Amino acid sequence: MSKQNKTDKKKLNPIIWFIFAVIVPLVVIITITVVILSMAGVNVIDWTKDKLAHIPGASTLVSSNEDEKKQVDTDKSQSQVTQREKEIKELNQQVDDLKTIDNRLEQKIVKLEKNTSNPSMEEDSKESTMVETMSQSFKGMDRQQAALILTDLEIDTAVSLLKELSNKVRGEILGEMEPAKAAELTQKLINDNS
Repeated sequence: MSKQNKTDKKKLNPIIWFIFAVIVPLVVIITITVVILSMAGVNVIDWTKDKLAHIPGASTLVSSNEDEKKQVDTDKSQSQVTQREKEIKELNQQVDDLKTIDNRLEQKIVKLEKNTSNPSMEEDSKESTMVETMSQSFKGMDRQQAALILTDLEIDTAVSLLKELSNKVRGEILGEMEPAKAAELTQKLINDNS
């Protein structure tokens, strides 16, 4: 039995000897080297990642700075695209508003050309100017307050004022009204434009 214990000890001794003679000193040397290089201003971690990235098997285990930079660039590009899309929507809304104003002005020109021979043109012109002035007041007014005022007006007067407003402002004011009144005014707007 004692011979068997001695042979077991002899088998363990080379393994223990290898751990204490090679592995432990190697770990201590690497640790001391990393600490000294870090204190000297060398970025050991990035250097190690860079070197491991060029080794075929280890490159998959280490994420490179290029991947991180690509991700940051992708995020920046995505935020710029989102911002540009918002700007495009705003500009398209402005274009639509300008087209509406252009159509109204063309309609006024046609009406004025038809009414040049009529003596009642001055009265219509005064009324038209007054409607335009009042509609400008509604543009700067609180939408809920404007909706309340338009609800109390005669339908034809309210429709005349709504015609002068941009689509956006008109929609906001109609959105603040009671649904039945908003539907009635909308129907009247549609009938007058056809």
